[in-house]
This record gives sequence, structure tokens and C-alpha cells, in this order.
Amino acid sequence: MIKEQLAATISAALEHAKTAGDLPLDAIPPVTLEMPRNRAHGDWATNIALILAPLLGMPPRDVAARVVSLLPIGDGAPIARAEIAGPGFINLTLRPEMARGYFEEN
Repeated sequence: MIKEQLAATISAALEHAKTAGDLPLDAIPPVTLEMPRNRAHGDWATNIALILAPLLGMPPRDVAARVVSLLPIGDGAPIARAEIAGPGFINLTLRPEMARGYFEEN
């Protein structure tokens, strides 16, 4: 359930930026999330910046920085922290109460 919520949150942020003219995209591709092998890298990771980079004509890390700036992070949001890794992956760490609920369900 949290995986779908996170994907929807990222998609909504991208759609908002597209509508506002901040991201010149025709459409928002599906957001996929994976659990990192190393838990020190967060609870979830997405490659959406790597997918968007060629569509935007920008380096993936620059796209990742823009995506991170769009995300609701911190108090009241499910995401506690977002970090850019490698060529442009975005690692997401959930607020402890969100992560605890997810891992208890699955």
C-alpha cells in the first residue's frame, strides 16, 4: 500500500510541475519503486529521473534534484528524507511510523 502511495505522491508532484510549466513533458511516465538491497540507502528507490532525463534533455542528477525539490518531505508527509544517488536514482526514507506500518503489513 505505501509503495502505491509513494508512487502516486511522486506522480502528483511531477504532474503539478508539468501543469505549471516547470517540466516540459507531454506525459508523466509511470513511477516505479524498488526496495534498495542496502537498507542504509533508504526504504525505497526510484529511477524516475533516469527515465525523464532524455525526455527533458537534462542530466539525470539535475532531473533528480528537481524531482526531490517537488516532493513533500518532512512533517506531515510520508517521506522523511530523499537523497540522490549514483547517476540519478532517488532514495526515499519513510517517516518511522510509516515504515513501521508498512513492514508490519508485509
